[in-house]
Amino acid sequence: MVFTMRAFASVMCLVLVVVGHASVVAQDAPDDPDLPQVDTTDTTIKSYTDGKSLAPYAVAIHEDPKPGQYWEVGSDSFDIKTTNRWQVSRIDGDVALLEQRVSMSAEMFKSDYVLGYRVDLKPERGAPSVTKAWIGKPGGKPQVIQIAKMPAVAAPDTEAEDDTPNDEGQPFEALELAGTTWKGRLYTHEFDDMTTKIWVVENGWFDRIAKTTAGDEFEQKLQSFGYDAEPLMLWTETWQEAGADDGAEKEATEKTGEET
Repeated sequence: MVFTMRAFASVMCLVLVVVGHASVVAQDAPDDPDLPQVDTTDTTIKSYTDGKSLAPYAVAIHEDPKPGQYWEVGSDSFDIKTTNRWQVSRIDGDVALLEQRVSMSAEMFKSDYVLGYRVDLKPERGAPSVTKAWIGKPGGKPQVIQIAKMPAVAAPDTEAEDDTPNDEGQPFEALELAGTTWKGRLYTHEFDDMTTKIWVVENGWFDRIAKTTAGDEFEQKLQSFGYDAEPLMLWTETWQEAGADDGAEKEATEKTGEET
């Protein structure tokens, strides 16, 4: 399998977010150790519902997804405990409901929210796979949010050579994580004088990334996976219509893809 630059970019975004939070905490930490931990969950949710943050137009999904499958990675680097959980919450024909729970906790702040994605499992070529998106708190009501616009794809030049770098990675055989021994391929990249290593496993789910390191200070790895996940937000049988009753769906649909 060729590890794509899009996948590498998404991993680097995650690393930079954690590093950025660590930097902010280090710079703004007050001298008073008794100040309360600030919960930024509502601020993050508002950023999405206001259209300042957008849901991605595509997400990684493995072949033949089944309801209940989940894949959770975590880290405690920079004294920030983070977890990123992906799960298949519903399957309706060729449409899936995926949920992503993002949790972060440090001495001075914490955040815990869920993103929901309606994913077309058989999208047309050049079409986005995420066709609707929501955000909310664990156990809470989903709110419709806007989706980023998919860039236009130029028609391929059959006479031009493809100079896109392909990284085939290096094979590994015995990575022990979450009570299982994995094999797959290790991809190594240099990014701004920082070496990033990404372990992509065979038979994994979603993006199949089981471990990521960046330099000597950041490590994220698979914590758990399984088949018995329950929905993270409150969904009805007509889950694809969620959010219509608060008037947000129409506005979000009209603004989907607009640049903010």
